[in-house]
Amino acid sequence: MPPDVSGSIVAGGGPVSLALGPTPGQNAMLRFDGTAGQRISLRMSNVTIGTSACCGTRISLLKPDGTNLISPALVGTSGVTMTATLPVTGQYSILVDPQAANTGGITLTLSLL
Repeated sequence: MPPDVSGSIVAGGGPVSLALGPTPGQNAMLRFDGTAGQRISLRMSNVTIGTSACCGTRISLLKPDGTNLISPALVGTSGVTMTATLPVTGQYSILVDPQAANTGGITLTLSLL
């Protein structure tokens, strides 16, 4: 099923804010181009999806072939930062999947390390 919200994010570019709702069950996917060997940091902040400090949404980082580079990780209102080394050159995807009936917003910042 295609995401309800889609767009792009640039490694080393500015933050991207997403709004998911008001209908529960919506998800989002942001795509970015990466090069094999690049180290990236994905910071999630201003999280208002759900009310839990630990577990309102799941975030996955997908390789160009659609498999997980970072398996779905639970993220709450306190936010989190993930780092990874990109294994291949291609278009990567960040999937934001709110859990249960959660709706709200999140800001994603993708940085090069």
